[in-house]
Amino acid sequence: MNKGAAIRGPRKLGDYPDRDIHCQEALEDAFIELTERGVEAGWVQIEVLQALLELANSHLLRDLATESDDDNIATVIRSMREDDEE
Repeated sequence: MNKGAAIRGPRKLGDYPDRDIHCQEALEDAFIELTERGVEAGWVQIEVLQALLELANSHLLRDLATESDDDNIATVIRSMREDDEE
């Protein structure tokens, strides 16, 4: 994979105000570069942007589902342990 410019990390550890904005700023150059690479490959810019949006949504939904599944699995395990203790 072609490594572009380095992406800055968070300014502080943990949650803090404007962390989401700082993440967007850190990713923006790489995002623009990826968009330009798609256009240079022959795609229309709106196609590239729509594809990136769909990819981001798909990854977000997958991660949220996994997080929810992990919570559900933990609940079932706790319930099973409680049943064993009785």
